[in-house]
Amino acid sequence: MSTAVAEKQVALYYTTFPLTARIHDDPARIRVVDYGRRSGKSYFALGEGFCMSYRLYKQGVQNLRGVIVAPTNKMLRENWAMAQAMFKDWITQSIVSEQRIVLGALGQIEFVSTESQ
Repeated sequence: MSTAVAEKQVALYYTTFPLTARIHDDPARIRVVDYGRRSGKSYFALGEGFCMSYRLYKQGVQNLRGVIVAPTNKMLRENWAMAQAMFKDWITQSIVSEQRIVLGALGQIEFVSTESQ
């Protein structure tokens, strides 16, 4: 099985909004998203993480890894479901027991909750 990303049209189910588009375009390495509750911060983080992974892959970086941290287990499950829908064409493996999604050569995303298990 090849680990290269095929150069073909594959959908990413993500749309930027006017406020988040400015943050996506910012060249800073670290960006702070200070929005209110239920404003799409998790959605933005998943989309930005994917875009960062893709850019780094194109630069030749390998073994990419991202971590999505949620404050509660409930929000962790919401983020997991959102990622499953957003990245459905890119996912090569979903490991529920480890709360990890593998995106082939684009790396993997680990989902962690700060709430005690």
